[in-house]
Amino acid sequence: MKILHYTLGFPPERSGGLVQYAEDIMSKQVSQGEQVYALYPGKQRILKKEMEIKRRGDCGGLKTFELINSFPLPIFGGIKTPSDFMYAVSSTVFEHFFNLIEPDVIHVHTLMGLPREFFQVAKSMQIRIIFTTHDYFGLAPEPNFFFNSKSYDENNTVDNWIEASSRALSTRKLKLFQSRYYPLIRRIGKKVLSNRTVLGTIDRVEEDKIHRVVEYSKLKEYYKRIFRLIDLFHFNSELSRSVYTSQLGSDINGKVISITDSACPQNLVSRHNQHKPRRIAYIGPDKAYKGFSEFLDVSRRLRRDNFSFHTFGYTPRENFVTLVQHGKYNIRRIEHVYDFIDVLVVPSLWKETFGLIVLEGLAFGVPVLVSDNVGAKDLLPKENVFSTEEELCSILENNSYRVNYNYKIKTLDEHVKEIKGLYNLKW
Repeated sequence: MKILHYTLGFPPERSGGLVQYAEDIMSKQVSQGEQVYALYPGKQRILKKEMEIKRRGDCGGLKTFELINSFPLPIFGGIKTPSDFMYAVSSTVFEHFFNLIEPDVIHVHTLMGLPREFFQVAKSMQIRIIFTTHDYFGLAPEPNFFFNSKSYDENNTVDNWIEASSRALSTRKLKLFQSRYYPLIRRIGKKVLSNRTVLGTIDRVEEDKIHRVVEYSKLKEYYKRIFRLIDLFHFNSELSRSVYTSQLGSDINGKVISITDSACPQNLVSRHNQHKPRRIAYIGPDKAYKGFSEFLDVSRRLRRDNFSFHTFGYTPRENFVTLVQHGKYNIRRIEHVYDFIDVLVVPSLWKETFGLIVLEGLAFGVPVLVSDNVGAKDLLPKENVFSTEEELCSILENNSYRVNYNYKIKTLDEHVKEIKGLYNLKW
């Protein structure tokens, strides 16, 4: 089978769960003898504006191609100028590309960077299109459906698109993040993002409100039409299914299949420490959408002689009396991190489509507690899911969570077999 994946790119330029998952799937498919191709959004050219697709060589049997002058990638902050995300593109570049590689199926991992013509040409050539719901871009102007400390999927109005994009970076700045210097820019960008309200003010162009409503309405419809060209949705959780069907209609064709992570041990590590005080941990960025502030609040509410609270995965910027901040860690020492903690808490506020960190905790034998906004709650007993800070505090104080629930980590071989079943599914 010839399989084309569209992904955001490869490490070190790109990182995150989507990139990791796509790379896992592609590598495994190659090892199983499939002909696998990867297309990713690449550099932006100043003098030549047309989209092009350039061959970038082979990597372990994977044939890679770069989409030059793709649409910008609004990985954070929304969309400042809608017209830059929905202009007409020549279909010829995609016709030539599809004729060159002749894919049987196209597996899309995000809509970011792609024009509608990509999907229209695939549809006209009767190439199956599968979409994995890693993020919500296209349903919203940014990937997380999250703004002003809350998810707005249940009130997905044009006004909210405008509001969620009020601090967006200019198209020029977004294109800068697609340069080969992105790893350096990403490090600098964290400082930029912490002050992006100011940047947004500097960049903001005063536009007539009616004009903005019209433009964002067109953008919303543009992406809705793209979604209608997708043959099958691979929902990575019941939560992502519910969000997508609420926005696109319950009749969209799709199937829920949980995902997996090649980095997790396949044989569960038997571990359940009970240090005194109990060590409660958060692993991830210190961002609002991840529920960092809620974890901090819980650390302040519970008795410090019974619990200690620890964070991993970001560079501390300020001191918190109730938190022990361990900072970033070497992935090769991940087992030491999990050996240290007693309970992992995943308190996301955005409706996280899955959450690979949950799999990681399970694989290392650590009890995991998640908010009901985390898609990977599908893998956990109900006793380990909370809705509010109060519920989380109660679960911890009463020790009422389940410790051993014998979840078997799905192997990558097993998951790729499931995905191939989707490719071959009749519809």
